[in-house]
Amino acid sequence: MAISLSRILATFAQERFREVTVYTLVVFSVIAEEHPHGVPQSQLGKFPALLDGSKSSLARHCRLLESLGLISRTTMKDDRRQFNLFLTEQGQTLWEQLK
Repeated sequence: MAISLSRILATFAQERFREVTVYTLVVFSVIAEEHPHGVPQSQLGKFPALLDGSKSSLARHCRLLESLGLISRTTMKDDRRQFNLFLTEQGQTLWEQLK
C-alpha cells in the first residue's frame, strides 16, 4: 500500500477532518483494503497494523470515521451486538484518491 503522505495530509488537513489522527488513517486503510467484504469491528484488533489499539480506541476511531461519512456500520445478522464495517461511497472515493 504505497500512498503519498503529502496527499493524505492535504486531504485530511481540511477543517472537518481535524480530529483524524494517523491511527484513524490506519483504521480507515484496513477497512478500505477489506472492502467490499467488510470487516467485523470485533476483528479489527487482529490486523497487524492495529495490534496496539484497545477495543475502546478502535471503536472511537470507527465512530469518527462513521461521523465523517467515510464508513458505515451494519449490524451482523448472527449477533446483533456486532457490527460489520464498510466504506461508504464517499469513503471509496477518498480511498481511490489516496491510492
